[in-house]
Amino acid sequence: DPITGGLSDHNDVTQLDINFDMVPGYDTLYFEVVFGSEEWPVWVGQFIDGFGLYVNGTNVALVNGLPINIDHPDMTVVAGTELNAVLAPGGDPRLLFTVPVGDGSTGNTVTFIVADLNDSAWDTTVFISSLGGSLPLATPLSPPPPSNPTGANVDDTLIGQGGHDTLLAGEGFDRLNGGSGNDYADGGGGADDFNGGSGNDTLLGGTNDDTLDGQGGADLVHGGTGDDTLVWWHGGGSDNLHGDEGSDIVVARGDAGNQSFTVTENVNDLVLQTTARLQLSDGTHATNVGFSVQEVEFQPGDGDDVITVTDLPDVPSLLVRVNGQGGDDVLTAAGADPGVVRLNFDGGEGSDTVTGSLVRDTIRGGDGDDHLFGDGGNDSMRGGDGDDVLDGQDGNDLLLGEIGFDTLDGNSGDDQLFGGDDRDFLVGGVGNDTLSGDLGRDTLNGKSGDDSLLGGEGVDRLYGGNGDDTLDGGRDNDSLYGNNGNDRLLGDHGADSIKGGNGNDTLVGGDGDDKLLGERGDDQIGGGDGSDTLNGSRGDDILVGGDGDDTLLAGSGADVVLGNLGDDYVDGQGGTRDTISGGEGQDLFFDDLPSEINELFSLPNQLLSELDAV
Repeated sequence: DPITGGLSDHNDVTQLDINFDMVPGYDTLYFEVVFGSEEWPVWVGQFIDGFGLYVNGTNVALVNGLPINIDHPDMTVVAGTELNAVLAPGGDPRLLFTVPVGDGSTGNTVTFIVADLNDSAWDTTVFISSLGGSLPLATPLSPPPPSNPTGANVDDTLIGQGGHDTLLAGEGFDRLNGGSGNDYADGGGGADDFNGGSGNDTLLGGTNDDTLDGQGGADLVHGGTGDDTLVWWHGGGSDNLHGDEGSDIVVARGDAGNQSFTVTENVNDLVLQTTARLQLSDGTHATNVGFSVQEVEFQPGDGDDVITVTDLPDVPSLLVRVNGQGGDDVLTAAGADPGVVRLNFDGGEGSDTVTGSLVRDTIRGGDGDDHLFGDGGNDSMRGGDGDDVLDGQDGNDLLLGEIGFDTLDGNSGDDQLFGGDDRDFLVGGVGNDTLSGDLGRDTLNGKSGDDSLLGGEGVDRLYGGNGDDTLDGGRDNDSLYGNNGNDRLLGDHGADSIKGGNGNDTLVGGDGDDKLLGERGDDQIGGGDGSDTLNGSRGDDILVGGDGDDTLLAGSGADVVLGNLGDDYVDGQGGTRDTISGGEGQDLFFDDLPSEINELFSLPNQLLSELDAV
């Protein structure tokens, strides 16, 4: 009777009752209903079937505030709205209804009724294509009369203005603007641009690549087929965003103010399943991102924004781009486990602080003097423009200072550090690290581990630290310090100063007039090209002058000294067991015990090869 008005000549009344409880945190049911009829082709405008959808005894299937009569010219007893435009060829047979239900309430009932009146030969069918709970969609959707804007197969602009509007765009590249009110907009075919306006809107993208912006209110957005962009605004309401088919992206936007966003997972989903939707919150509203979305991107605008990513262990794989854009932003996933969600941070303009998660992240500072922290995982970090501080923390990290006076610290793990332009300070930390100063006057310190240091261009300072390190000064006049461990030091181009430190080190000057000091340990020292000064200092050292007029000082210990080419100055410095040869050229020897000097020897080929290879 509620949908037939007490008429007695009806046939095939079909009713389905479903009892349900609301999951805590959900207070709205939504239904997407698809209508179909065998009668339309035969009885156009004359069949008289009815439909009702009841929640706890109240019919929520309303169009223009009236119940649905699928067609009602002869059904004058019951006031209602016919669905001729829905069932006609080219019409969209889908309608969506929402109804508030108490958060966490129990013992609820939803009832679906279809009544076939007067005839029994043809059937009307109603498919419930989508039924579920969601965060608040404050009032039931009530599409307006058929006189609302409807597009043709051209590029249309449909504006709803005030009221609860239905916008049906058809084919073409259309613009749909719902204005105020709870609107229903369907783009149909073509790449469409949606603006829901204020109110609780339903936006259906249809086919092709659409941009759907619910704006204010609690909106339900479906991208449909195609590669769609779904927009949610800070402070705009609690939306449900579904990409459907295609490669879809959700864009979370803000204005010029100082705003806060939080990325979480919807734990209420885990009551009924093992996966959870990504949830975006502005502190007041929470928006759910459907499983069909492949990417989420933050565009908070100017202002000093805070974006926090929490644990996401149950969210399926997707990419989250956390962008600060303008302002001095704080972007952080510190201590968070994002599971299989990939995080990409970009501070944008301003002096930003960015902290990655416990797994592998991509982090870029952008413009400004930024502080970047990798946290755990094997991170990729770029400072961008400005005087930046990059700390890889745990994991095998890649750090690039790029432009500006940067400070890079690999911290734990086997890290790769590249200073970029300008004067940089690089510290390898714990692990076997690779450090490259690139351009500028750089300082490199390997710290612990077996490190590889390359100064690059500029007057650089290289410190091996603990471990068996390899140091290459690169171009210009560099200073190399092996420190502890059995190190290999190459001055390369320029007039370099090289000190082996503790351990059995190999020192080669390379091009230029170099100064090489073996210090402690049994060192192998080669001058290379240029007029070099070689000092074995302590230990049993081997000194080879190479090309040029060299000065060779054996130091203490039983040393082997070869002047090689050039007019060399050789001083045994009082050693009692030195073996010395001037090599080619007019050489000057000085030693307290000349009888111990032996000029008739040759160095092993293996030793000479090692010196050449450094």
